[in-house]
Amino acid sequence: MTDWDPRATETHGYICPPCPVFYPTREQFKNPLKYISSIRHIGEQAGICKIVPPAGWQPPFAINEKTFKFRTRVQQLNCIDGHSRAEGNFVESLRMFLYRNGTPMKELPRVDGQLVNLHLLYKTVKECGGYDTSGENALGRSAARRDLSRLPASLRD
Repeated sequence: MTDWDPRATETHGYICPPCPVFYPTREQFKNPLKYISSIRHIGEQAGICKIVPPAGWQPPFAINEKTFKFRTRVQQLNCIDGHSRAEGNFVESLRMFLYRNGTPMKELPRVDGQLVNLHLLYKTVKECGGYDTSGENALGRSAARRDLSRLPASLRD
C-alpha cells in the first residue's frame, strides 16, 4: 500500500471512512521506527493509521523496573470535582513547606469538627489583602463582606 485514497474505501454506513490498516511482516517490523517512517506519508494523509504487528512480536521492555518510581496520589471519592486537584496540590505544598521549616502538619486542621478548606481560606485571605497588610481587624471586616458560606461558621465570625 503506497497511497491511500479515502474515497476508495468503503464507509459501511459511517460518516468517516476507516483508517488505513497495515500488517507488516516480521522482516519489515524488525525496526519498528524505520517501518513507521516508511508509511508516515500515508498516516499524515489519512490523519491516522493502524499498525497491527506481526504475530508473536514482543517489544523490548523499555522501563527499568529497579529504578522506575512514580508517586501515586490518593483520590478521595467525595472530592471528585474540578477544584480537588488544585486544593490537593495546595495542601501538599503547604505540608512540604511546614515540614521543611520544622513544623510538620500531622493532620488537617478542623474547626467545629469540620475540616478547614485551607486552599479556600488562603485564597480568601489573599483576596482581602493578605494577613500581613490588613491586620486582624481589617481582615475580619473585609472577609465579612465576602461570601464565605463554604467556610466553617467559627472562621467567618
